[in-house]
Amino acid sequence: MDPKRNIAGLGLLALLGCSPENGEAPGEGSSAAGSTTGTVDTTSTVDTTGTVDTTTDHSEDGECAQPECMVPDRNDDVLSVQTCSDAPPTGSSGLIDDFEDGDVRIVEADGRRGEWYAIGEPPPAAVVAQVVRTAGNSVMHLTGTGFHTVGAVLANPGGAVACAYDASRYTGIRLRARGNVPLRVAVQNPDTIPASIGGRCSSGDNCFDRHGATLPLGPEWVEYSLPFCDLVPAGWGGAKPPVDPSALVTLDFSTPFGSTTPFDLWIDDVALIEATGDETTRCSVVCPLESVPEGVQPTPEVTSIDPETDVQLYTFEQPTRSCGALVRRYLVYVPDSLTADTDAPVLIVLHGTGADAESMLDFMTQGRFQALADRDGFVVVYGNAAPSPEATTSIPNGGVWVSEPTAANEVDDDAYLRLVVDDLVARSIIRGENQIYLAGLSNGGGMAYHAALRAPNRYTGVAAIMPYLGAPPPNPETSSFRRVLLAYTAGDPGLPPGYHETLAALPAQWASALNLANTPTMTALPDLVVEGQAYEGAGAVPLATRDSRGMQFDYASETSDASLRVLVFDRAGHFWPVPQHRDPAEVLERWGFRNQDIDIADEIWGFFEPPR
Repeated sequence: MDPKRNIAGLGLLALLGCSPENGEAPGEGSSAAGSTTGTVDTTSTVDTTGTVDTTTDHSEDGECAQPECMVPDRNDDVLSVQTCSDAPPTGSSGLIDDFEDGDVRIVEADGRRGEWYAIGEPPPAAVVAQVVRTAGNSVMHLTGTGFHTVGAVLANPGGAVACAYDASRYTGIRLRARGNVPLRVAVQNPDTIPASIGGRCSSGDNCFDRHGATLPLGPEWVEYSLPFCDLVPAGWGGAKPPVDPSALVTLDFSTPFGSTTPFDLWIDDVALIEATGDETTRCSVVCPLESVPEGVQPTPEVTSIDPETDVQLYTFEQPTRSCGALVRRYLVYVPDSLTADTDAPVLIVLHGTGADAESMLDFMTQGRFQALADRDGFVVVYGNAAPSPEATTSIPNGGVWVSEPTAANEVDDDAYLRLVVDDLVARSIIRGENQIYLAGLSNGGGMAYHAALRAPNRYTGVAAIMPYLGAPPPNPETSSFRRVLLAYTAGDPGLPPGYHETLAALPAQWASALNLANTPTMTALPDLVVEGQAYEGAGAVPLATRDSRGMQFDYASETSDASLRVLVFDRAGHFWPVPQHRDPAEVLERWGFRNQDIDIADEIWGFFEPPR
């Protein structure tokens, strides 16, 4: 099935007109979900005032079997999108629905009027969407399989008409949710609606690549706040302008396209976030340097690395989508044993969120790759993500890798990795036909993983250490790698709750992609150190990550040189494993104790074993 065609069809369905029965329009509602990690802001407050019907009897918890509780299916695809002349919203009443009235209509407040509805991929797959009573509250409960959207048109004056609702006096969307699959939260405005029904888009099916964010879910209720200006298209519909909060037509939530996992989702307290001042929200392109916090000044051409280590800093300019050239940087170590224009292997190492090349070299890996390069003769590169909101005064070049790019991203980090190699060639450091290996931690592990999948013929091997790979991660479909290494820990404090279960499904997929037998050899890793033995604090994360242990699973082939290695720790912290740690107390409280039984740099390079 073509996801563009399918999502395009759903996009039309998401712009439904009024209900023939009651003359009220459904609206793009929300079945939202989220993660406790990432850039989701959970600090804003929201006014939950509004006219709420509380006449429905909720004396007993459980499923509602009454028609007024069931979210109706909508299959109409005719809708006129218009600019209505009602008084502009004041931004003083953000509640969309807390479901306490027990019906499927959104709260009528500040110019909003609509009804929840559900739509599914053709042919219709089973979905039940209803308002239910649980733990003393009314919530929306979604169950079923396949690709579905639940939504509400935000402003419907009657008939098959959807008004462009002015939400510019609000700053984003807030909701509480829990569930077992990720959901995409999206809004639709005229730039993602075909001109034939009142929008401004003339790109056919590509119009329906709406601005949104895909959020992983967990078993516990979590409140999430999504700023409008952080919502971006998924990318398959091509470049689009930033979202326009002054003309929102719908709000919707979708289950993952192509997923066969039965979903069980719970949503409550869907609202718009009120602004704290009189300014209106206008989203525009944010250039990388503009995203850096006030008081932080990136210094791409300055390094704290001791020059006596022979580690060199190099920079080059990379074009952005619309912000001009950006100075990018990387560190490189070339052993004295290698000559100019060497054909030696190249290992590119990528840091995690908010870190930089220097902290990955010094703090995380503690320079172990340089020692291995001296011993075995290869080039080590420490990449550096572009300037980002995660930069700090102590790490002014801190960045975040764009591991899952969209059409809205200003920086192309896949291109950055290519440019690093090109720059090494231009400086006569390497010949240009060298084997290239990628390794990364956390966000850097996700970048290495995704970059390798997107360009399997460019890279010989990849190592993803405690990575976030998406929800769900992409299924590997290539057999061109020599080496794939994945390392993760149960209950990782730096990843969404339960994410290790998602990662645990990948080895079988990789074994199939690499034509390996799905019968790994299991080996216990050395258990040499009782991590956190001297810890006397009461922090939940440090206590949960003491005395970690690991197992190694090796998948091999009888017909090729390809192999897969998986390292699974039972309770390690969200760190690069090394024998010695010098992690500050405040870091340990957040990320836990790193495993000290192995040096994972040795594990990675020993596993890669590039032939010479």
